[in-house]
Amino acid sequence: MNLIANCGKRIILVAWIIFILFTWIFSFSCLLFVVLVFLHLFYKRVEREITDDDINNIVSPIDAKVIEINIDEENQKIILTLDKTYCGLFLNSSEIRSVIKSDNIQTQAINGLKYNDNFYSNATKITFNEEISCIFKPAKYCVKSIYNTNKALKGQRIGFFSVGLIDIILPYNSTLLVGVGDKILANSNIARIGE
Repeated sequence: MNLIANCGKRIILVAWIIFILFTWIFSFSCLLFVVLVFLHLFYKRVEREITDDDINNIVSPIDAKVIEINIDEENQKIILTLDKTYCGLFLNSSEIRSVIKSDNIQTQAINGLKYNDNFYSNATKITFNEEISCIFKPAKYCVKSIYNTNKALKGQRIGFFSVGLIDIILPYNSTLLVGVGDKILANSNIARIGE
């Protein structure tokens, strides 16, 4: 069983080596042990099963809270904004999952997106098809890693994102299954296309 996210394996390995060497040379350190526990909690891999394999359902890419729903009339899109906060950092999964099955995932760096009044974020846009995409806007001190993959099944892990805002861009004919204020888990249904 794989308990650690891919991007955290090297960091945790180095932390274990430092902890073992420090304990062997000096003595047991409670502080290093606590750091090691926090690293395990931060990079933990949480299993989230998909309950419905309907191709018209879109699943959440990450554990987060819905903070805003916007309708872009001009471009015929619905934008669902999620917030992944520091509060749930050690409790929830931080791995990014594919919202749909895609054979042509494209990633694009977007520099200088406004995160809030005081901070501009270097975001990453992940495009699953011509209608569905996600924009990950990291907060300060965010750990972000997008795995190098072109294809993914719905719910498959495609990256790691610790803290920030996520814009999920959906087609205009989508029916939302969540509302503002809802806390959602990765791989749970958030929208349905074509209704």
